Amino acid sequence: MQYRYELKFPIRKDKIHLVDIWINNQIFIKKHYPDREINSCYYDTPFYKTANDNIAGISRRLKFRSRWYNNDKKPFFEVKIKKSTLGTKVICKLDDYDFVNKKISVKNFQNNKDYFYKYLNNLELDPVIQISYIRKYYIRNNIRITLDNNIKYKDLKKNNNSLCFDNSNILEIKFDKIYLNEAKEFFKHFPFRAKRNSKYLRGLSHLKIANYI
Repeated sequence: MQYRYELKFPIRKDKIHLVDIWINNQIFIKKHYPDREINSCYYDTPFYKTANDNIAGISRRLKFRSRWYNNDKKPFFEVKIKKSTLGTKVICKLDDYDFVNKKISVKNFQNNKDYFYKYLNNLELDPVIQISYIRKYYIRNNIRITLDNNIKYKDLKKNNNSLCFDNSNILEIKFDKIYLNEAKEFFKHFPFRAKRNSKYLRGLSHLKIANYI
C-alpha cells in the first residue's frame, strides 16, 4: 500500500477569507475537480475502539466509513489506515447498501467478500455518525489541497434528523513521502499551522458522545 502525508489545518469560519486570499495569490495552484458534497457514515465498535485509539494517540490506527458523493447513491466503503502523519485507505464498492439504517454486513460485499473477511469480519461495527460537507479541490504540482466547509454532523444512534454544525473549516494537504521537502517549502508562509484533526472525533464531541475539543 502507498502511504502519503495527510496534514490538516483547522480554520475558524471568520478566518477563511485569509485562505481564499492565500490561494488566489498562488499562481501554481489550480482547481482540480468541481466542488461536491461528501457524505460519510462512520462506524465503530460498541466501546468506540477507533475513537479511543485516536484520542490516545495510538500511532497505527484504523477508521471505518461508507462514503458517497452528492446524490450519487453509489457508496464505497473505506478502511483508513493511519501511521502517525502517514495514511492510506483501502476502498471497496458496496452492494445493496441501505441508506436508512446504514448497517454493514457481508451482504453489502457480495462482489468482494474477501474485503469484508479481511478488514471487517468479527468487528461488530455499528453506524455512529454521518458527516456531510462541501469540498473544494485544488492541486499544486505534486500536492493535493482540499478545503471542506459547511461541515455538519448527524447522530445515527438517535432516531431524529437533527444536525449539529461545526464552526471550523478544514484545509488538508496530501502528498507522497518523496515530496515532503516540496510541501514544506510551499507551505512555509501559509497563515495557519497543521494540527491533529479528525472530523469523526469532532463530530463525536459536538454530539456530546466523546470529549475531544
